[in-house]
Amino acid sequence: MAAKFAFFPPNPPSYTILVDEETGKLRLSSDTLHQRDNVDVLRLCTKKGNEIVAMYAKNPSASLTVLYSHGNAADIGQMYHIFTELSLHLNVNLMGYDYSGYGQSSGKPRLRNVSAQSTDQPEQPLNTAEHNAEKPRPSTDHKEKARPSIGHREKSRLSTDSREKARASTDRRERARKSIDRMGKARNSTDQPEKARNSFDRLGDMVRSVGLCNVDCLKQTAAEA
Repeated sequence: MAAKFAFFPPNPPSYTILVDEETGKLRLSSDTLHQRDNVDVLRLCTKKGNEIVAMYAKNPSASLTVLYSHGNAADIGQMYHIFTELSLHLNVNLMGYDYSGYGQSSGKPRLRNVSAQSTDQPEQPLNTAEHNAEKPRPSTDHKEKARPSIGHREKSRLSTDSREKARASTDRRERARKSIDRMGKARNSTDQPEKARNSFDRLGDMVRSVGLCNVDCLKQTAAEA
């Protein structure tokens, strides 16, 4: 009872379905319809077991396909002209369909049937070249190329770290060498007074050998100086 107040399919339907004798394709037939060659009429099976009628308006320059679910109290016979014009002006392919119990679709208009149709995928493929042809998948080569680049950056970083470590090691050796040099200079500075003392002792020996004076007088004179 609730369905009678919720759904208003046109009664009688605004169209009938005919088979074109020359091509064998389905056609919508109505006194108000202007047939177009770029429109395919299809019968699709739903998961609920109903057979629904759909129309597919093709646009040769389209890159997108719009799935159009029409409103209540209408069928695709009434929407035929609107669908073809939208396909033309929006530059898209457009597919419209009748719910179960609408137009020439089988079944009854029920909420569970309408909800199921909106999420159903057709159990049989559309008989159009556009849908039979497999669309190319986006290339993932650029992602694969990006991975070696990351590895290259990692190797570069490791190489930089190695150079930094080598430079630090060289700096440590240089500092150690300079420290040793300073220690050597300090030792040389300490050795100079010792050399002066030895030189003075040799001078004293020379003075004693010639008997000029006692060496102690020289030491006193040197201390006074």
